[in-house]
Amino acid sequence: MHVENQLFTSSFDVLVDGKPIESSALFPEWSRSDRFGFVVDEPLGLVGASMLMQLAIAEFYRIRRLEGVRPVLYPEVYVFHVGGPHGDWSMFDVWPPRKEIQLASGQPAELLNAIENQGITRLAVPQRGPGSLQLLREGGINTWADPASFLDRMKSCYAYRPEGYVLDATIEISSSDPRVQSNVFETIYPVGVATKMLDDIAHERPVQSPGSSVTSDMVGWASRVLDRHLEVPKDTRDEHWDRYRNRLDATGVRVHESFVEVSPEDALEYIAAF
Repeated sequence: MHVENQLFTSSFDVLVDGKPIESSALFPEWSRSDRFGFVVDEPLGLVGASMLMQLAIAEFYRIRRLEGVRPVLYPEVYVFHVGGPHGDWSMFDVWPPRKEIQLASGQPAELLNAIENQGITRLAVPQRGPGSLQLLREGGINTWADPASFLDRMKSCYAYRPEGYVLDATIEISSSDPRVQSNVFETIYPVGVATKMLDDIAHERPVQSPGSSVTSDMVGWASRVLDRHLEVPKDTRDEHWDRYRNRLDATGVRVHESFVEVSPEDALEYIAAF
């Protein structure tokens, strides 16, 4: 849970319709019961939503600091891999592993069911579709319950693209904080961090442990990262890192990503496309 002391809403600048807003205002009425879900359908595709995910995590912890509630916990962020798995997201503190849900492609009703099972209140989906809402009424045990629950619970929804820029963007998030960029690099190239941790443990060197972790927790995390590394081939990792660097401005420091906010009704149509 390194991100609690790494990510802060003040590290981000947000434009909505070209006008600056307080970064935390992007998620109105955020509460401690919010749970953010990210749908991904291609290897490392969520790199295109890295700023949105990190800002959401920063808001998760900001609210707890503001309310004087400081339990030791990971952020309530979930990744739904459609047709995956599509890479490990624990460098963003999407942990423990139950927060990454694997789903088959071509079964959008199952994706919707998984989103409902996790009680997601805010959702980011790839800019696809739209699909047929009829597909959300097929293959489940009820034709209307999950769509109705989704619409009742969902507070805000966003569309992103793996390239980092969406069509008809209404939201731009940027940051010059190097800590924001480090999570992206270590997600694309995680072997070095995981290998170093195992080596430090093996040689009894000091290791910074998250929360109340014991050695077996850290060994389990690093081993899982290494086991999952082959989910994404090196050329795809290199492609995503090149894409990410292309989102840096002329200074080579500030990174930009854009998104579009969509209604929960439109988000259902996006879900139907998977």
